[in-house]
This record gives sequence, C-alpha cells and structure tokens, in this order.
Amino acid sequence: ISGFIDPKGRIISQSDIFVETIMTEDITAGSARSFYTRHGDIFTWICIAVSLLLIAGRYFSNRTG
Repeated sequence: ISGFIDPKGRIISQSDIFVETIMTEDITAGSARSFYTRHGDIFTWICIAVSLLLIAGRYFSNRTG
C-alpha cells in the first residue's frame, strides 16, 4: 500500500493492497519547525550535563560516606 499523507497526518490518497498503480499528488512542505530545527543540540547537551551531575553526585556521596 502506498499513499500520500499531509503534514497533520491525514491520508490524502492511497492505493489498494496488491494493486500496481502510479499515483501523483501535489504536496507542500509543512511550515512548522521541529524542536531540533529551532534549538539544535540543546537537548543533547542538557542530557549530558544532567548525566555528569548525577555521576559526580554518586561518586562524591560514596567517597564521603
């Protein structure tokens, strides 16, 4: 099954199962930007920082106690 789905997830058109066909549709790219395209690797850096803080906290709590 092949088909076309709009940026909001609605099916515009689709082919039947086990049927050879050629489909065409005018499509447009969505204008909404994703979190990653707006902020880049900020989520990755936050995860790394939190992980390092948790590791350091665990390490220093075991050394003193």
